[in-house]
Amino acid sequence: MLPEHAIPLESALSSKTPVRHLSHLPQATGLQCKDSKNSRLLAREQLLSQARDEMKRRMNDPDLSLQDIASSLFVSSRHLQRLFAQSDSKGFCYELAGMRVRYAAELIYRDPSLSVAEAAQLVGYRQASFFAKTFKAHLKRQPGEWRKHCRLKRQMQVAQRQLELRSEEILGVN
Repeated sequence: MLPEHAIPLESALSSKTPVRHLSHLPQATGLQCKDSKNSRLLAREQLLSQARDEMKRRMNDPDLSLQDIASSLFVSSRHLQRLFAQSDSKGFCYELAGMRVRYAAELIYRDPSLSVAEAAQLVGYRQASFFAKTFKAHLKRQPGEWRKHCRLKRQMQVAQRQLELRSEEILGVN
């Protein structure tokens, strides 16, 4: 029997449901817990996972803050800040910046004609210069260099495909 204040397992595992109390989770999933340390650890991991999902969902908001994420998960910003500090990440801001930069790199890879300023704006940066500094700090290269690399890679892929088509044409392969 679950405590009155516990939320159902299905709701607890949903990324949209805020985690408030998951001391029942190990018992409900069949895990054996001699103390509540493991259940607290599971609750922390679940909350961090939900926070990261929310950050991904809202990363293009330039005003996104720890407080916004904490409010959407119904926890205090201090509690969420502590969880990020205790996790493997370097903190909320660093992790959000990393998400934004990786997504921008993916956008530029998919469309090398996208300008650095456009990519910066799409992932929640107001200033392309700050975005460029952050990009370099996380990926160890300037976004312009990455864009140039992506363009060359695309050109090589197109040339390779044209060569394959030409070879098939010469050999008479359909």
